[in-house]
Amino acid sequence: MIDPGTRCDRFEAEALLLLEQGQPLDEHFSSCSDCLEARAAYDRLRGSLSSLGKEDQPPADWQARVWAQIERRKERRRRWAPWWSVPVGITAMAALAVLFLIWIPGQRPASLLIEIEAGTTVRRGTQAQPGDLLRLAGTTGGAR
Repeated sequence: MIDPGTRCDRFEAEALLLLEQGQPLDEHFSSCSDCLEARAAYDRLRGSLSSLGKEDQPPADWQARVWAQIERRKERRRRWAPWWSVPVGITAMAALAVLFLIWIPGQRPASLLIEIEAGTTVRRGTQAQPGDLLRLAGTTGGAR
């Protein structure tokens, strides 16, 4: 069962192609109100397009005028930016990126300071031994 809040879109999905190919439509398209409404809208559109006359056509040179306008805009863009502006822009952006990566305001690197204070036991090696005092001091670098 179709939800009453949704519309049937089978006309656009199936019937348009069948009509274009000259094939018959199944029973659904003659009984579904959404498909009948969609077909009526397409019939009106087809009628409007077929009624266009010679006076409704664009001028014969419209394509040439469009291409000429595109070329004029390209020329204006080329004249605005000298050849050296691209390398200078890339260099400036690279410098800003390096500056941003090196200096991020308000951030300090996280650190951990480990200090071993020898106890009263005999030491063997540089590792901490039972009885030694282990002091740890850490910072989070501004992170939570």
